This record gives sequence, structure tokens and C-alpha cells, in this order.
Amino acid sequence: MDNERIARAKNSHRFVQTQRLFLAPMETADAPQVFKWAGDQRVTKFLRYTTYSRMEDLYTWIGSLADDTNGYEFGFFLHNGQLIGSGGVYPIKGTDNYEIGYNLNYDYWSQGYVTEATKAIMAWANSALGAQHFVISHAVDNVGSQRVIEKCGFTFDRMGSYSKFDGSATFESKHYVQNWQRITYMNLRQTPFDSIASGNKTIEVRLWDEKRQNLKVGDTLAFTCGNKVAVCKVKDLLLFPTFKDLYNNVDLLQCGYDQESVKNASHKDMEEYYTIEEQQQYGVVGIQIELYCVYQKNN
Repeated sequence: MDNERIARAKNSHRFVQTQRLFLAPMETADAPQVFKWAGDQRVTKFLRYTTYSRMEDLYTWIGSLADDTNGYEFGFFLHNGQLIGSGGVYPIKGTDNYEIGYNLNYDYWSQGYVTEATKAIMAWANSALGAQHFVISHAVDNVGSQRVIEKCGFTFDRMGSYSKFDGSATFESKHYVQNWQRITYMNLRQTPFDSIASGNKTIEVRLWDEKRQNLKVGDTLAFTCGNKVAVCKVKDLLLFPTFKDLYNNVDLLQCGYDQESVKNASHKDMEEYYTIEEQQQYGVVGIQIELYCVYQKNN
């Protein structure tokens, strides 16, 4: 993926990064790569669209994606630029629900890419669009998709059915829901932000004051630095009376220190920001996080 293309995606606030993927709008030049899954019956068997027999027909579909009226579609790019799949989030008219969908080149199945991309799409939609209620479904016989949906944290809602767009097949299906909590924003300086964005820092250390006391496990937490946003899920809240207690009981490598700086790490580092009196009044917290994605918001 060249720099000009990345710039176009960032300008539309649609450049989303995960550990192994870039998510960005597809362009008509991607048609040959899209055809590798859109023209593969193994991939399209349970999808709503029928298998593409001509690559040329994909140009029209990819071109239509520039209009976000019906939803937001992303290509799934490996960091080397290879396009391996696509998916997106689509508002359901008359409701506050957003449907999630995806498809992936068969050669990349069973490697966790769809789970990674789906979590990132929901995180992006939660932060950038304010979406909180997500729905998804799969054909009963599509056990691979069921595993992805369960790994993404969806809850079974009901049985149902759906048909291909051309009516050529109808499938019994399972429908799922997932509700995201409100999002909390925290500003960070460049160094700790980069550490979270790289996945190296998985515990953010703060005073357990009134603002942090509103946090709950499962909440969405977005760290901001300039116009960059790192969207995470709160996995756990590690509460201690003081930073001294926290530093004695938590792996400091997860708190942003590296192998060299951890040798001289001290709870007194935090007293630069929070007094001992504040610690005694509120206590402190290590916010354990799971990074879902990083993206650049509009200026």
C-alpha cells in the first residue's frame, strides 16, 4: 500500500490499523485481488451475493463503495499491502443497530484475521460513528463464521433465515447481538500513546479518582494523541491503595517500561503527576486493556 493511498484513507478517517492488518477503503485497482475470494465458491457459499464469474463486474461494485450511504466498507490489507478480504459496518434503517459483515480469501482462513478485523471495525464504529448496538448472523452450517462471531464476543439472540440476493438459496441462520458501552477518552503524550498503539503497553496507570471510578470492565476506552485514536476494551481494573503497592504487584513491562528502563522504575515516577495525599484519598488503578485498533480522526 503506497503512501498516497494511505494518505487518501487517512483523509477520509478510514485508515485503521491492527496488529497485523491495515483496514482502508478499496479502490477499483483492487478488483483482481477481490476476485480471488468473490469468484471462489468456497468463500461465497453462504454469502448473500452469488459467485462473481467475471472480474470486470467487480469494478462497478467497488466504485459504488465511495458512497457511504449504505455503510462503511473496508478492505483487509496485510502490512505488506496484500488485500486478503473485506468487511464493514452497515446501519440498519429505522433502528440504532449496525450490522457487521465480512468475507476473506480462502487461503487466509483459520488464521484469526477476520476476528481481528471485526473487532477493529466495531471499535472504529464505536469511536468514530458513536455506534453501540451491533448485530450479525451466519448460516447454521457455517461453523467457521460461528467461531469468529463467538470470539468477537457476540451473544446469541434468535434463530432466523436469509436468502441470497438473487433468491437462488435460503439458509437457516443464527442471529447475534453485541452492545458496546459508552466510550471514555483519555489524552496521552506521544511516548505512552505509541507504546499502547504498538501493543507493548497493556496497563494504563492512573489515580482512582471520580473520572476513573466510572470505568467498568467491558467499557470502551479511547486514548488520544493529537488526531490519533487508539481504541481499547477494558479487560480488568487492578485497584491498589498507592502506586507503591501497584508497582510491587504488577508487571511493569505491561505498564510501558522497557527492559532497560524497568531496572530503575519506581512508584515515585507517578508522584510527578499525583501527590501522596491524592493517592491516600482515592487509591490508584491499573487499567488492563486490549487494543482493538488505531485510527486517525478528522481534524
